[in-house]
Amino acid sequence: MVPPPGYYYRPARIQLETLGEGWKLFRTEWKAWTLALVLWGLVVLAVTAGALVVAGLWSMFAYAFAHDFDPAAANPDGSWRPYPNLWCEAGMYVVSGVLMTAIWVVSLAGLGRMALRQIRGEPISAFDSFAIGGRLLPLLGMTAATAIPIAVSSNCVLPAFVLMGLWMFAPMACVDERLGAIRSLRRSFELASPNWVMAALFVFVASLYAATGAVVCLVGVIPTSAVAVIALALVYERCRTTYVPIPADATPGAWPPPPFEGVSDWHSGPPPNEDN
Repeated sequence: MVPPPGYYYRPARIQLETLGEGWKLFRTEWKAWTLALVLWGLVVLAVTAGALVVAGLWSMFAYAFAHDFDPAAANPDGSWRPYPNLWCEAGMYVVSGVLMTAIWVVSLAGLGRMALRQIRGEPISAFDSFAIGGRLLPLLGMTAATAIPIAVSSNCVLPAFVLMGLWMFAPMACVDERLGAIRSLRRSFELASPNWVMAALFVFVASLYAATGAVVCLVGVIPTSAVAVIALALVYERCRTTYVPIPADATPGAWPPPPFEGVSDWHSGPPPNEDN
């Protein structure tokens, strides 16, 4: 989005207060959000059940055909018992993890689009969360690009939240700005990196907030998850549309202008007004 003449773009501060604003927006459309989360919950259950079936079949065939016969490990009735195949087990967990990550990315993109429509004053329905505008392939590509780095960094909690914070806008950017997988990740990095510490903290607090709903017989997950998504959409919308007037004392032709009034996070892109 190009800033108007006389203004430059600067990412907004990422604030935890958006969770409170998200709650207010959820209350105005709680029926649509409840139905949307229930529908996505059914999708997650169906995919999880399918993943368990596939994992079970994978394990069964791995044990039946991928092992050598070991007489010393025979069962009491004389039938053979194969060695455990750690590679097959590892593959099963990797495939299951990537599949669940894909569901998380696609659902966040759909629910995020629904939240952006509400934030922009457009009417919403639960089915808006499934209208991702033909962006399924880029979202799956995004899953493939991020699953391994996040899985590796999850061995140490802090790097995992830093990565998730830097990439938290990617699903929404993919659907809203119609970007490819890698360009969406770069776009998210551009928006979140000036406030990367707060981005990591926001992901941690929002995830914790969404998970607290499970304490209330799992029913509470619906409002807390919806509020977390709406808050993320609020942060995304503000980070991508924050324009600040170019200071009057800015040196003509110099960009970015020097910091003023304590502001130091200047955007490194081209000037919004080429005449200045």
